[in-house]
Formats: sequence, structure tokens, C-alpha cells
Amino acid sequence: MHVVRRVIPKFRPAATFAAAVVAGVAGVAGVAGCGSSPGHATMLKTSDSLAGKTAGQILTTALADFREASSVKAAGSVVDSGQTFGVSVAQVKDQGCTGSMAVSGLGSFQLVTLRGKAWIKPSDQFYKSQGGAALLPLLSGKWLALTKGSDREEFTGLCTASTLTGTIASSPRPGLRKSAGPVIDGQSTVKVTSSAAHAAMYVTDSATPEILRITGSGPDSADHLEFSRYGAPAAITAPPAADTVDGRQYGF
Repeated sequence: MHVVRRVIPKFRPAATFAAAVVAGVAGVAGVAGCGSSPGHATMLKTSDSLAGKTAGQILTTALADFREASSVKAAGSVVDSGQTFGVSVAQVKDQGCTGSMAVSGLGSFQLVTLRGKAWIKPSDQFYKSQGGAALLPLLSGKWLALTKGSDREEFTGLCTASTLTGTIASSPRPGLRKSAGPVIDGQSTVKVTSSAAHAAMYVTDSATPEILRITGSGPDSADHLEFSRYGAPAAITAPPAADTVDGRQYGF
């Protein structure tokens, strides 16, 4: 009966919203709160709003704006240890998040976190891939309420701004560069790259830059996260009680 709990580590860290974002942001930045060193400060010729800012300053501003956003959606995929992890999650500040995550070959689960509480709803494929087909009559289509401290905190911490940015190193890394980025969803962007981390971040070319995309910049990288719906009206609700099962029965 502990099949669900045994497989959850396979979704950590790459499939979680926090880890995926932190991996992308930290790879590009490593500069939260700091500007890039003078030796790596290049001025952007094709930008108006951010023309006078260094790559490090742009990242610092974009991260600060990200932390202050009332809501934002992240969607995309990252690759870790040969597996592809998909994520589509909407975060609402001071509430939590809702969305889904998936691992190639293992299935997926839906996720809701709300003010310190967390629920997951694994897909039937998820149970089957872990030898838990016998659980389907009991759990198919049901939400598991996470009650154990470690499991609940693992998920409730996913969608806080402090988690998303708190693990970024406080000292600047060499190799930060900026250049004109592509038009994304009708918005001009600035591209900030890190040669050391082989990653790139695209932010809106505006006085309050918003992160729109994070990618791996290596030739074989498949990491790709898109950010949208900044400040869109949103509210999170708990799953219906009738569709919820106490996770303690299954090791949570």
C-alpha cells in the first residue's frame, strides 16, 4: 500500500515546479541581489527600456518582479538523468499553486497546494507503472490529502517565491551576457545567457521586466520553461471532500 509514496521521489527534484524553476533561474543567474562584474557588463544596443542595465542588473530586477507577482503560470519540461519531466503549474501569491506534473514512462499527477495543505491526484498510468494496479478501484480519480509533515511540506513549499529564488547563489558568476531576444507573445525581449551554466533567460524589454522563458542554451539541451499570465485574476480551491482520501492510509 506504500507504492505511491515509494515513487514520489522519482518526481523530485526535476519534476517539481520549484526545482525546475530554480534550476533554470539559478543556472542563468547566480546573481540575485547582485550586479554582474564590470568585466562582464555589456550594454544592449537594440533595447530601449533596459539599454543602460547590465545582465546582472536585469536579472536582479526580473527576479524581484517575479517574487512580487500576484500570480504566474509556468509550463514546459526539463530533462534529468535521461527522463523528461513535464510541468504546468499556476502559482497564486500567498495561496499556493495548482497544476500537473508528469514523468515520461511513469504517468502524471495533478497537484493542489493551498495555505499549507497539499493534495495530489496520480493518474492510472502512474499507479500501473509502479505495480499499483490493485489500488485503482480504491484510488482512481481520487485526491490524496498529504498529512505527513515531510511529504506535505515538500509540496506546499513548491510555489512560494522564497523557494523559487531562495537557492540562487548570492555572488555573481562569470560569463553573464545580454543581447536582443526574439519577440515572445508579441513582446520584445532581452536575452540573458550564462556561459558557465549553459542556460538562457528571456525577459520583457520593459522598466519592470518579466521572465517569459528559461531554456538550456547547450546544443543538446531540451530544458524549456514558459512563463505567462502574470497578475491574472486567480484563486485556488481545495479538491472536493467527496473526492479526497486521507493520505495516511498510503504512507503519507
